[in-house]
Amino acid sequence: MKTSEIGYRSYGLELTGPRVPRSTIAVLDYYPRSQRLILSDLMMPRDEESDLDQALVDFFQDQPKLSKSLLVTNAPLSFPPLLSKKMGASHDTIRQEIEWMEHLWKQLKPQPRKFLDYVHRPVEIYLRHQCSERFAFADAIGSNQILLAARMLKLRENIKAKFHESAPRASFHRIAKSLKARSFILKGYSSLSDGLEARRDFMNLLQKKMPELFIFDESLEMLVLHIQAFHAFILALTGHLKNKEYCERPPHNFPKKSNWLLLPKQVIDWERVI
Repeated sequence: MKTSEIGYRSYGLELTGPRVPRSTIAVLDYYPRSQRLILSDLMMPRDEESDLDQALVDFFQDQPKLSKSLLVTNAPLSFPPLLSKKMGASHDTIRQEIEWMEHLWKQLKPQPRKFLDYVHRPVEIYLRHQCSERFAFADAIGSNQILLAARMLKLRENIKAKFHESAPRASFHRIAKSLKARSFILKGYSSLSDGLEARRDFMNLLQKKMPELFIFDESLEMLVLHIQAFHAFILALTGHLKNKEYCERPPHNFPKKSNWLLLPKQVIDWERVI
C-alpha cells in the first residue's frame, strides 16, 4: 500500500537501558480507506551500532509527518513533583499533584506508607491504588526506571513526535482480558518457560478478533521470540486504541496537568477498532 494512503502511524518504543541493545520500535500503519492495520516495521538496533541513541533518532527523523501519528513508550515522561519543580514545572501544577496525593493517602484503608513528593507520581499511585487491577507499577525514579527516564530525556531533544507514556504489562493485561484470553496467556506471556507459547496464542487470538490486522510472518515470529518486540507492539496497539478512543481518561479529580499513562479500557469492541 502507498504511504500517501496512511491515515496515521502508531509507534511503540520499548526502551531498555543505554548499554543494552534491545530497544525495539514497532510501527502500526492505519489505512482508513481500506480499513486495514498493518505492522509495517519492527526495528531493533544492532549490537555493532556504536551509537544506539543516534540509531533511534535517525529512525524517527526518517519517518513521514502525519498529523495523528503518536509515539507510545514505556519510559517515564515525567518525574515526581519535587523533581518536576526543580526542572521548571509550574507552582500550581506541583501544588495540585501534592494535594491530590495527600488527599488520596488519607482516604485509603488500610493506609500504605505515606506517598513522597520526591519518589511518587500521581499516575503511579492511581494505577496501584485506584485501578481495580491494582497494577504493580515501578516508580519513575526506581533503580531501573530512572535510567530509562534519563535516556528518554536525551532522546526527546532530537525526536519530534507526540509522546505518550504507557505501561506495556498493564496494557497487555487490559487487552488480553477484553479478548477473553485464557489465564495461561495472561500469566505466562513474559515467563521464560511458557512465554513463547503464550505470546503465540495471544497473537493468534488477536488476529482472529481483528482480521483487518496484517503482520508479516517474519515480524510475527519476532513478536513471539522477543519480549521487547512484543512489548513494542503492545505499545503501538495502545496508541491505535487511543486514536480510536478506547483508552481510559484521567478521573475527574486527577491533577489536570499531571502526566497520564495510556491504558486501554476494560471493554473494547474489537469490531469497531478499525
